[in-house]
Amino acid sequence: MLLGVVYAVGTNDIPNGTTKTYGTIKNQITYEKSIPETEIDKLAAALTQVTFFDESVAKEVYVKKIGDAYQISISCNASAKGNNEALKYFTQVKTDLQKLYPKNKIVIFLVVDSLDNIIQKIE
Repeated sequence: MLLGVVYAVGTNDIPNGTTKTYGTIKNQITYEKSIPETEIDKLAAALTQVTFFDESVAKEVYVKKIGDAYQISISCNASAKGNNEALKYFTQVKTDLQKLYPKNKIVIFLVVDSLDNIIQKIE
């Protein structure tokens, strides 16, 4: 199901961003340099723990932190909009991450083609 839903967005969408890869399949997190690398490593471990990052399909997320809130953008194709199965999956990822980060608000944005084109906000 997610094979056709998750895509990549250009890293130019995060000015002053940097990218780290995780696992043998090279899942990626692109993030603002103002976020310490140790926090990004912990977030990558959490994404692995909730089985979003896995070793079957490489995924890429974009992370901003505003105050104590993590905004995680996941690039997908337009078919994710209104796709109940996809929305249920991403809502579960958000719920599972929130349990691991009780002191931080987790917000997931599903985006198409660019980080500005948000088709779904999950909070």
